[in-house]
Amino acid sequence: MGTSTPYFGPTGTSPLLPPWADGTTGPDDGSGLDADGGVPAAGPNPQPVPIQPSVNWATPKTGLTRWARGTGTRTLRPVVRNYVGASGGSRTAARAAGAGRASTGRLGRFLATGVQSGFAAATVALTGLRDLVGRDAQFVLAAVVDAIAPAGALREDAIARVALIETLAEVFDQCDVETGGVAALDALDAEGVAQIIMRSVVNYVYTRFQQELVSRIELGTTSETVANALIAQVKDFFASVLRLDLAGVDVLAVDWQGQDGQRFVTRLYEAAYALLGGES
Repeated sequence: MGTSTPYFGPTGTSPLLPPWADGTTGPDDGSGLDADGGVPAAGPNPQPVPIQPSVNWATPKTGLTRWARGTGTRTLRPVVRNYVGASGGSRTAARAAGAGRASTGRLGRFLATGVQSGFAAATVALTGLRDLVGRDAQFVLAAVVDAIAPAGALREDAIARVALIETLAEVFDQCDVETGGVAALDALDAEGVAQIIMRSVVNYVYTRFQQELVSRIELGTTSETVANALIAQVKDFFASVLRLDLAGVDVLAVDWQGQDGQRFVTRLYEAAYALLGGES
């Protein structure tokens, strides 16, 4: 997986981000992988499969805290490399992202269907809603999120859901679904779908990092304003580093829920973590 195509987010909190998006948390971490380590199909969440040993975040957490206080490294790169290392490397980190990979695969299928058949029909097929006329953007956004990344008890499920909400809220805002309805998404083409897929991966990887480390920074007396500024810097760093290459991939022809699609999504996640970890 190369590094040529720029990711154009995260862009911060969208004005369309609904109130139900805030404060989504869950208990212990887990990953919903099938028996072959693939992405499970949509439906009830399978039982989590423990694939990752207990992780010691002491080194990356300490490095991040020192960076935030200005007493350590001036760049986040070594901190993030330590984070990927503590996660077991890019392949282990990608395999642990079961719910994230599942939501990206389902999102890809929804987007490809929408470009090919129209987003009104694709949304009805995905959500079961029979009539989208007069429905506001937040209602449609909530229905699509519930269909692609339903709320689950595991923290992994919550991370995937928050990342998907952020991704779709950005897309709905940019396409002005508030004004034009879900049909406004019909302006998307294959290139736009590829960008959104990359956006979903980056938002997931950042959200997981934020949940695992940023929320644990020992900021002491640092004000909320300063803390938020530091978190914004972390997001900008992820956006600058995570540049995934989808050149030559026909995202509209990918069998997103088949084995080939699952392997493709896994490679995207592996590439993202490899970039963060400085792996060759």
